Amino acid sequence: MKTIPLHSPNRSQLRRDSFLILFDRRLALPLFFLCAALLMQPCAATPFQWEFTGNLNVARDYHTATLLSDGRVLAASGSTNGPQDFCCPEITSAELYDQTTGTWTLTGSLTDARVLHTAALLLNGQVLVAGGWPNHNHTGGALATAELYDPATGNWTPTGSMNIRRVYHTETSLLDGRVLVVGCFTDGFTNSAELYDPATGTWSLTGSTTTPHFGFHTATLLPNGMVLVAGGYDGNLHISTNAELYDPATGTWTATGSLATARQDHTATLLGNGKVLVAGGDDVGMLASAELYDPATGNWTPTGRLNVARWRHTATLLSNGTVLVAGGMSGNHALVGAEIYDPATGNWTLTASLNNARGLHTATLLSGGIVLVAGGISDNVILASAETFNPGGTPTPTPTATPTPTATPTPTPTATPGPIQLTGRGKRIGGINTSHLKWRGATSANVDVYRDGNVIATTPNDGAYDDSTGTTGQASFMYQVCEAGTQTCSNTVTVNFGP
Repeated sequence: MKTIPLHSPNRSQLRRDSFLILFDRRLALPLFFLCAALLMQPCAATPFQWEFTGNLNVARDYHTATLLSDGRVLAASGSTNGPQDFCCPEITSAELYDQTTGTWTLTGSLTDARVLHTAALLLNGQVLVAGGWPNHNHTGGALATAELYDPATGNWTPTGSMNIRRVYHTETSLLDGRVLVVGCFTDGFTNSAELYDPATGTWSLTGSTTTPHFGFHTATLLPNGMVLVAGGYDGNLHISTNAELYDPATGTWTATGSLATARQDHTATLLGNGKVLVAGGDDVGMLASAELYDPATGNWTPTGRLNVARWRHTATLLSNGTVLVAGGMSGNHALVGAEIYDPATGNWTLTASLNNARGLHTATLLSGGIVLVAGGISDNVILASAETFNPGGTPTPTPTATPTPTATPTPTPTATPGPIQLTGRGKRIGGINTSHLKWRGATSANVDVYRDGNVIATTPNDGAYDDSTGTTGQASFMYQVCEAGTQTCSNTVTVNFGP
């Protein structure tokens, strides 16, 4: 086990929060462009390659990136290049990425500058940001403040503060719309967790964890609504193998099987088969090992090893059920490599390298299966560059193009999410993949049910619908519910089926 000193962490100990948002709110907006030959080269992207897209307006690392319900990506706060190497200052700026143009636009600034904060998309389409360090000197301690971003106005407004100042924590949206935060570096509070209620804008303490969580752990929402917390530092600043489960129905924590390898600054990804893939991280040096958690048994089992040991990387579940790991660090040196995990074989395969080596960046799955990575750091230089990975050949817009959209109609609503709150889970009926959808908040007599951007049914607004997909085996589908004939729509959810 490795320990770290008890003083406030320096920059080399900081990390970017990389949490998996399991409610994928992508709006499938397939646009095909005719490109002006005099202005640009042909815009067809090469599958399994990385291509530059528009630069961030402000270079940043330790930021958060949140996929909004309208398909844009919100990058918030973090730190930028300053007068000192590998440092500062923290910033309040935020900006939006538009996939259709490949450009970033500045939006409203946060009230508080912060790094190592967390962000979560709420069911009403707003983004909740909480905690973090307010400045690089860490004077005054971590923040307890939280604020909300409204995509409709582009403004941030303060909301209720947490009961405890937090940094290195995790933030997880629950199925009922509340948000769970876990982890605290303050002595005496490392077992604490609390819940944010969007209806009241307030935080309340919930059950204490069975093991202290200083930070650098992961938190993953499981299909049954429970949250799996794994690894990180414990209250004695030892890298931990304890894992535990939070039950929102009871507000209590239960110990589950321990990781095979102690690790922190790793990634955790929910797979289509319901298992959780943990990969990389740090213990005594960088880790290449990976392991799988099975909620049915509560046990962890080793799986194939990464080709390159790494920490401070990103991991993204692709539309085909594989997992893309990109960048990260070896020690404090950024990595350029990327690789893909196949759950069917348990093996990792190297794929095309990033154009810029980067760690402490963000990765977001966009519509069409495109992955956007943005910012990060590369050998003491904080990056403004962003790039996209195309696993299937969909054209990737470039910011220098002047595209003209074709007249081809798209059935997908260009909706601003209303009060409709949608959840979904997968089950098999007679061997057929069937998605069970539940919603609330719709006021019309009927609703339109969208699967992968197409209307599959107009059904009475009774709050539930079962979609028999006609498929078997591993599959993944995106759903949205809209008031019939309107663009008043729910959040988008992804329902995954294992092999």
